[in-house]
Amino acid sequence: MAQISLIISLLIFSTLFHFHYSIDLVAYENCNFVGNDIGLLKNIYSVDNCATLCKEQPLCTHFAWNPDASRCYLKRTKTLKAAFDSYEQVRRLNCGMYRLRF
Repeated sequence: MAQISLIISLLIFSTLFHFHYSIDLVAYENCNFVGNDIGLLKNIYSVDNCATLCKEQPLCTHFAWNPDASRCYLKRTKTLKAAFDSYEQVRRLNCGMYRLRF
């Protein structure tokens, strides 16, 4: 039952908030994933660059990008649920995840 609720939540969340979607990558506007940082990269000027940097790092499952500070935070959790548990809505930040890495 919990898995069904999580799947429904993910579908609603993905439909309402995503702005970039591919087979593996889903990226969102106005969001952050709190904690679980495995890296901080400075002077990153687009969410696409941040997503690419996460993809190039085998341990990175998701990321958050702060456009005002030009910083990309690489993240890792073992489960998709753990990543969504760390989600918060934050104006102007962007985040994303590589779903097939969980």
